[in-house]
Amino acid sequence: RPVVFIHTTAGDAGESNGWWEARELATVMAVRQRLGNPPLTISRPQVKGHGLQRYSCGHAVLYFLRCADGGKQGRGFGAHRHRSLSRLRDQGKALPAVDGSSRYRSWEDLCTTLARIVVRERRARQPRQAAADTWIHCGDYAASTNPGDHADHQATAEAVRQFAAAKGYGRAWFLTYCSRDQPANLSPAEAAAKLQLFRHYGEELGRLMGAAAGLNADEWTWWGLKSYARCLPPGSSDLPLPEPAQPIARIQC
Repeated sequence: RPVVFIHTTAGDAGESNGWWEARELATVMAVRQRLGNPPLTISRPQVKGHGLQRYSCGHAVLYFLRCADGGKQGRGFGAHRHRSLSRLRDQGKALPAVDGSSRYRSWEDLCTTLARIVVRERRARQPRQAAADTWIHCGDYAASTNPGDHADHQATAEAVRQFAAAKGYGRAWFLTYCSRDQPANLSPAEAAAKLQLFRHYGEELGRLMGAAAGLNADEWTWWGLKSYARCLPPGSSDLPLPEPAQPIARIQC
């Protein structure tokens, strides 16, 4: 099936030394290599008046909104006047793209843009597909099941939550940082595929930014062999949440 990756922030960490550009390119090249190096198409579509970066290769599409990184606590960085997804949501402070290509003036503006990207790609790739055949995968918005998450992850999940259930999409809400405390649950084949993608990314990032920026063995040890999510089928509500003690199964969809 077509797979669409949507990256809300540039992951720039307040840096202006080419870090976010390298991360974006390494992400694209890792996906492309995993798919066998199909032709790569680069475009700049306008969605709700926002110029977005779009890459397409094989059955994969990657979007980059390039919003300023908010940091783990959502406080932002001085390079972008401490703007962040969290402050866009909670304080209405407009959020720029780090390359100056766009500016999100309200929380509704961002949420609607994400919703329209999903519709745009669903209709372009599979015009006869029902909304119920579309699944959205995202970090879990619920602190009760996904504690200690990055503020940008939490805000992105809240933005997805604004439209996903109402549009009739299935949702897979993933554990993020806290999955470090869960046992490994990937099969050997799944782990091998994930490791290949992880290595492609790390090698490309190391080539662009120096070896020290490449493969991160600790990150693989913490999260590499794990994949946990709550799956909510089309037509269901995001509430009620499961109790924190309830086991969360590895995604099968």
